[in-house]
Amino acid sequence: MSEPKSLLSLCTTPLKLRILKALEKPMKFSQIADELGVSRETIKPHIRSFVESGLIERREGKYVLTIVGKVVVEKAFEIESLMTMSDELKEFLTTHDLSSIPEQLLKDLHKLGNGFIVKSRDPFEISSEWVEVLRKSSWLKGYSSVYHPEFPGLFTELAEGRDVELILSKEVFEKCLKRDANLLRRYLELGRMFVGRSEKIAFVVAEKGFVMGLYVKGVYDASNIYVSESGEAVEWGLRLFDHYLANSRKVEP
Repeated sequence: MSEPKSLLSLCTTPLKLRILKALEKPMKFSQIADELGVSRETIKPHIRSFVESGLIERREGKYVLTIVGKVVVEKAFEIESLMTMSDELKEFLTTHDLSSIPEQLLKDLHKLGNGFIVKSRDPFEISSEWVEVLRKSSWLKGYSSVYHPEFPGLFTELAEGRDVELILSKEVFEKCLKRDANLLRRYLELGRMFVGRSEKIAFVVAEKGFVMGLYVKGVYDASNIYVSESGEAVEWGLRLFDHYLANSRKVEP
């Protein structure tokens, strides 16, 4: 069997990854070639290398991934997802403060690869792109350490006929209470609210998508907002919400 350090070289071309991905289900040698639309001679050396490295094995005349092979394929596609992110998204993630995202979720940043950045010249204007994602959803959960005058009214409106849970930093909650206590009470009749510690992030995860804003040098960047409608991003966002919910207290009506 090859040295462990050689495993990376086995997954560094699109064809190699396609072969391994195809072998998530048992296939004969000829079936692999037909499935990928390439000649048998083309895949022969790769199949041999995969067998020698313990990534695939032959069972009853068919090839299939081993347990190690399944893990390698999963990690290889995670790396590919990171590397194929748009330049705009890579720049957003590398120039903004990610310190408020827990380590395990940072390891899964590839799940955000199908998103895009909504840019706004007016940081005080709420983006119609991400509001539309929320309006299409039957439920939403969010956290904010940022106050916007339209937030209380917007989320009270969204709570009409939707399952809504919000976590606010103490500072934002107090601003909402001071600005319009009656509106806040109305929201509490419709949805659930929690108060948590202040973090350098604001996000909403909903049935139809995930929206996130981050800080740069201690200042919230309202001009660049991440938006994704992918299921992976929604799953990632739910985990982020649960992380903050665990450290929050519920506001009683």
